Amino acid sequence: MVLSGHGVQSGITGDRMEAIIRNEEQELEDYIKDWYYGDEMHGFAKALGRYLLKFIAYLHKQDMSEKTRHKHIDNCWCIGYLECNFGYHDEFVPGSVFYSPSAGHEYDFARKLSSSKSAMTSYRSTMRKLYRYTKGLGHFSGAEETPAIEGSHMVEGNSGWSKKGGSLSDKSARKEFGLTQEEIVQAINEGKLQYRVQSIHGNPFLRLLRSEVEALVEGKPGINYLTRKRYQVELSRVNREIKGLKAQLESLEKRKTELQEMLSRNSHDPSGIGRSG
Repeated sequence: MVLSGHGVQSGITGDRMEAIIRNEEQELEDYIKDWYYGDEMHGFAKALGRYLLKFIAYLHKQDMSEKTRHKHIDNCWCIGYLECNFGYHDEFVPGSVFYSPSAGHEYDFARKLSSSKSAMTSYRSTMRKLYRYTKGLGHFSGAEETPAIEGSHMVEGNSGWSKKGGSLSDKSARKEFGLTQEEIVQAINEGKLQYRVQSIHGNPFLRLLRSEVEALVEGKPGINYLTRKRYQVELSRVNREIKGLKAQLESLEKRKTELQEMLSRNSHDPSGIGRSG
């Protein structure tokens, strides 16, 4: 399922164009409906879904076998599902989500979707293509701007920068670990955090190493703060899954009732004479 691009053409009325837009929006909603279970994630899922559908349209223009193309398309849905359910982003920014060619959420992919070696290899291949596609669109520009922070502290050889999930934005660090921006800046100036400055649509932000942020949080006063935070993240994820299962159960119960009613009517009138039409 790919959203088609429609330009302004003679002969297309305003009503017709509105109908086309509504149809494309419905296609998008159908594509992402199993990715999220709450209104708070709908905006992220919708933006991510629109981006992935554009990537799928791009794949249709590439020279590859139909079998390979279909695998990439299937993986795109998986990527959307995993990012919405196991990612840490609260808003979709292509250069932030697909900033590395390394595949993320491999554990959850194997646990939730497929543990086969061939499926994992295919999933990783799609992530590499998404990274190159995102890079080609210029979403990584501005990554080398100079931050207004004292004592720049960054080791280029650290593998955490290129590892998927090995780094996070300062905004994600505040949300996920409860840090304040002042604490982050102070830790940078004290040499406890390495950083890179990146820019999305002209808006600069700091990218930090996740391992160093975790070490910083572990050193804060309190009993096992980081472990408690991880439990909170896991609890949130479990609650989303429970909510989704409840919705599925309600749908099945409704269908069960409908089937029972149809069977009951049929048993009273087995010949079907009494049925309308």
